Amino acid sequence: MRRKFWKILGITVALLIVLVLLFVLAFIFNPFEASLPDMRELVPRDTDYFTRKVDLREDFAEFPEPLFWSGLAASRAFGELRQGPTVSALERDLGIEAAVGAIRDVAQQVRSASAGVADLLSDVLGSEAIIAGRIDGGPSGSTGFCAYLRVSWKVRFAWGLLEWPSVREQLGANGLRIEQMPDGTMRLSPEGGQPLVLARWLDCLIVSNDEAFVAKSLELARGAVGSDSFGGSSDYRDGVESRLREWEEQVGVPANAIELYLRPDRLFEFTRWDDGWPDPRHPTDMNTRVLASFLNLNGWRFLTGSLIFERGSFTVLGRVDLNRNKHTGFQSQFFKTEAQDRKEWLEPFLTMVPETACAAAALRVPAGDFLQEMLLAIDEDLRRQMDQTIQQTGKFDSVAHVIDAIRPALLPRTGFVFHRAMEINSAATKEQDRIETFDPSPSPHFAWVFWIDPRFRNKLDELYAFLTTYSSTLGFSKAYNLPVQGGAGGDAARELANPNIPGTGEIALMLYGNFFVVSNSGPLIRKMVLARLEGRNVLGLGEYATFEKEMAARMNGFVFLQGERLAEVADDHIAFTDSRGDRPDEHWMLTVRPSIDPVVLRDLFPSYRSPSALTRAERERFDAEVMKRMEQRWQTERTRFAAAGRAAQVEMRSLFRLLGAAFVETTLDPQWMAFKARVLLSDR
Repeated sequence: MRRKFWKILGITVALLIVLVLLFVLAFIFNPFEASLPDMRELVPRDTDYFTRKVDLREDFAEFPEPLFWSGLAASRAFGELRQGPTVSALERDLGIEAAVGAIRDVAQQVRSASAGVADLLSDVLGSEAIIAGRIDGGPSGSTGFCAYLRVSWKVRFAWGLLEWPSVREQLGANGLRIEQMPDGTMRLSPEGGQPLVLARWLDCLIVSNDEAFVAKSLELARGAVGSDSFGGSSDYRDGVESRLREWEEQVGVPANAIELYLRPDRLFEFTRWDDGWPDPRHPTDMNTRVLASFLNLNGWRFLTGSLIFERGSFTVLGRVDLNRNKHTGFQSQFFKTEAQDRKEWLEPFLTMVPETACAAAALRVPAGDFLQEMLLAIDEDLRRQMDQTIQQTGKFDSVAHVIDAIRPALLPRTGFVFHRAMEINSAATKEQDRIETFDPSPSPHFAWVFWIDPRFRNKLDELYAFLTTYSSTLGFSKAYNLPVQGGAGGDAARELANPNIPGTGEIALMLYGNFFVVSNSGPLIRKMVLARLEGRNVLGLGEYATFEKEMAARMNGFVFLQGERLAEVADDHIAFTDSRGDRPDEHWMLTVRPSIDPVVLRDLFPSYRSPSALTRAERERFDAEVMKRMEQRWQTERTRFAAAGRAAQVEMRSLFRLLGAAFVETTLDPQWMAFKARVLLSDR
């Protein structure tokens, strides 16, 4: 009798399970349905932006706090950075804390509503998430978005319940209106909020504020003839997928990556971020004018890439497709420069970069054209004065003429070295002690390095002779030969002194092997030569060895940064700012001088239209009056400006201290620009 009871009970339970499964299958959802093979195939080809991340659940300890956050937040450098003006403003303007709190509240609501059965990260976001959409394509001209979420059976079960009118009515009683549309999608209208469109295809949940975008996605899901998905496009395959697979083969581990795609032209059209930047005619910032020579945002068509997270570091892979028809003349030549094996051009240069350098960069670029672009970026009045000085020698018509004279001797590549000034000055020689400057500065000493074509080396020899012969005519008070190999007959840097040159009071030049070096510091040149001879250069650093394993064999450009060295430079600037007292800040003077010059010219020399037309005596009087008025104005503005400047310097120091070391490599083509960057994070 007991056995019969258990048998009947077992059959009854089995029957109930079968009936429940049949009910779920018929009226809610099919638990045996297939999984969508590739969610990327549902994203329309004409999307303006795209981002994708898989296995999100592995990146969080407790959602929404990522695994790396506790260590980052505990570092002193990050604490200083968060207190700085930029990060504080971003957190305030973007409402980051409020947004994180809202996400945490939603996660808690999902757990509470499901009695702990469902979890936002595990069941909705954790497996795979894609966000795509159109810029200026959403409601009321706003940005349209569409989220594709690979969801668990729990969410699919809940979706099946939503198809019941009684369930939708019950939710509507709580202020959430849900309508089922004829095509099977759901329109969700929260009280006082923007309506959302929801759709499901197998285990993919689609959430969007753009109904047309959802309709295209469903067409792709149904295999509409003639439809084209973003996941199958060459933009995605070549710009994202293939580069990730290449990185994985090189490193030997799967990439924990965020995939990215953007149409910059659509973004700039909507936001106007590119209007006037970088400005080739910026009135005060020469760096912006130089940047405009290389960067033309109007020509950016597609930006693709990945952000790869590793323990203690991250890597950025990127590619920008360019509209070659919008290149300037210089940019056309620049992007035609072919990549070359780094052992043939980059590593010989890096042997001259001291291991104590804070930064170094090298770029394959037509050197003569580059110098001409730099010249055009100089203030017009200053350039005119330089040309007038050159003309007094009777040898050249202008600085541009000098550049054209040495152009054949310069191969298409240029290097830069930046070194902390304090370390250079602390090792000053007797020759250096004789060089003074009226405008000391803690800014890094720098050197430009040019590769020489041996066939035309005589062009540079002639430049040396010209500068030596006409040094006084060119405005230099003294000239020195600074030995760099410690003995008579060795190579020497030619130092030309003028106390008006900011920071160092000199310009130094040297021909060394197949290199031509131009610097604002003779001792820096000597340190570079010793780095090459003694082997104490960046090639021996552990950070460089880490990067070298991932560097491409051929490239057009390279940048190397040392975070702690850069932080020391920021420290020098902070100490310098604190010690200056009543002296006007140089950056402030560059900012306000364009507004003072016309007033002084009108008051003292009303018959002149430009300061460049003044005689030397008149110019001295003009400059003295400009300086006097700037000093007077500084007395009323120094407190505010000095406080803001110091806060920015502290913020920059904190950012550098977070950065252990970094490298960037670039490869160029007339139609695209590819780059890779890796950052090693500091634990300070």
